[in-house]
Formats: sequence, structure tokens, C-alpha cells
Amino acid sequence: MAIEFRQVSCPPLSDVEATATGGYLIAVVGENGSGKGALLQLAAGLLAPSAGEVQVAGSRRFLGAGDP
Repeated sequence: MAIEFRQVSCPPLSDVEATATGGYLIAVVGENGSGKGALLQLAAGLLAPSAGEVQVAGSRRFLGAGDP
């Protein structure tokens, strides 16, 4: 599954630009409140951005997230 974030804004994220091609494993690391959960929800299609666009090629799969 390829995913692309184009000028995505969704608090606390602002103007996010990122592309991940299919077949790669991506880690999302950051402090509490930095937007990790919002980014994953945008990628999974559970949250709509307030601005910008999220494009996903293929089916969306949300594998899991959580604090250790």
C-alpha cells in the first residue's frame, strides 16, 4: 500500500508532506501530543484532514499502535 500526504493539516499536524511507497515499514516516533495518533488515523482513513489530501493506493490496513 502506498500512501501520500499532501499539505495535510489536522491539529496538531500542520502542512505535512510525506510519501511512503508500498512494501516499506514506517515507524512513527514522537513525544506525547506530537500528532502520532492523528497521523495514523489519517493514514487509516479514520480521520479527515482539515486541509490537504491523503492519497492511498490499495486497501488501507491499520495494524496497531500503542504505548509500550
